[in-house]
Amino acid sequence: MRTQITILGAVVLLGGCDKPPEGGTGPATSTNTTTASSATTTRAATSAAPAMSAVPAAAGSASGEPATEGPPGTVRIHLDSAKVVTGKAETAEKTLKTNMLKLRTECVAPAIKKQANIDGTLKVVLEFGPEGKVTKATTTVPTGKVPDDVASCVKSFYEKNIELDTNKAKAKIEATIAMGPNVQSDK
Repeated sequence: MRTQITILGAVVLLGGCDKPPEGGTGPATSTNTTTASSATTTRAATSAAPAMSAVPAAAGSASGEPATEGPPGTVRIHLDSAKVVTGKAETAEKTLKTNMLKLRTECVAPAIKKQANIDGTLKVVLEFGPEGKVTKATTTVPTGKVPDDVASCVKSFYEKNIELDTNKAKAKIEATIAMGPNVQSDK
């Protein structure tokens, strides 16, 4: 019996044996690859799969619901905007973007493990003192569903981890972060 499986665009042939293993009572459930190149492809695909953030799902459903961009439970985040409202902070957007992966790991990933429903936007207002550190952070959910513990975590994350050059003056930044299964994530 041979089985053909396509993994990440590569075709892998798997062979099985209908004989019972030594001392066994039923057919073996071996999945030996038939060629060395197939074995290499299988190992590479298997080790790469867990590291991927999402694998595209089917492009629609019979019920008319929109297709999601990943498997169930996938939540991506993206910094939609970051604007300086008062003062100067020329590197604000770049600094916030470079922290998206850390923010996802610390705040969104634990909520996903709890199977929280996350699909919305989070508005974050950051006030900076003359030394460039966050003096006040507030979060609100203008659209969709973002759990309170995620919003609270984002607030704490920014208070602890963000520092900007504000030219020795106060500054205020408003940022909007999109979260959900259909969000195009920052890389």
